[in-house]
Amino acid sequence: MSMRLILLLIIVFVALVLFVRGRPRVDLVGLLVLSALSLTGLVTAEEALAGFSSPAVVTVWAMFILSAGLSRTGIAHRLGQPLQRFSKGSEALLMAAIMVAASLLSALINTVTVAAILLPAIMELARRSGRPPSRLLMPLALGCLLGGPFTGISTPPNILATDALRAAGLAPFAIFDFTPITAAIVVAGIAFVVLIGRRLLPSRSTVADADPHLALGASYQLDNYIFTIRIPFGSPLDGRTLAESRLGSALYLTVLFLEFAPA
Repeated sequence: MSMRLILLLIIVFVALVLFVRGRPRVDLVGLLVLSALSLTGLVTAEEALAGFSSPAVVTVWAMFILSAGLSRTGIAHRLGQPLQRFSKGSEALLMAAIMVAASLLSALINTVTVAAILLPAIMELARRSGRPPSRLLMPLALGCLLGGPFTGISTPPNILATDALRAAGLAPFAIFDFTPITAAIVVAGIAFVVLIGRRLLPSRSTVADADPHLALGASYQLDNYIFTIRIPFGSPLDGRTLAESRLGSALYLTVLFLEFAPA
């Protein structure tokens, strides 16, 4: 076994260990691997940096930017609101609507972002319809996974496959070449869940089922997002109004109420 192969295996093994541990972050691990390959001479500096000019990498970056924009502007959240009209319908129709919404959004947005956007709406649907959230979250996940490859830019594997064809001098996939196959898979997946799969889904109760007064907090896990900021006397913020302090705008926080210390 050559020394170059040994070095490569060591780098791959260390990278896998770091990925499993989750520390440092995945993006930092990727940069460390890139640096290690370059410093050990396994790849040249030009080869190490070639990926940053790859259309596939740039397209993936653009998709993440698009996902963040749709999420922060509230457009994606509004797209999930029509699901509320299915809260009183049959469970089969509700599951089908969830999977259709998730798969269509996944054609435009990263699947993880779609799941995060639709999760609050699905939890609210479960509360309104009196159904365990576990029976609705699985169709959400499946809809995101099945609808991910809808277009040539909606998921990294599609982008990489298109870039590989272009690099080989072959005609690349068009943006909608994946759509017919993915649409058939989505329809088959919805049919399976509605006819067979929903009978296999778990019906786990939640804290909200035991005490309806805790429904909102349990559904949205408010304990993880609500906290108190104490401003001591003499602080630069002492005596300032909420607008002057810019606590909300600067830190991207929503201030629920203010409590003043007794004079």
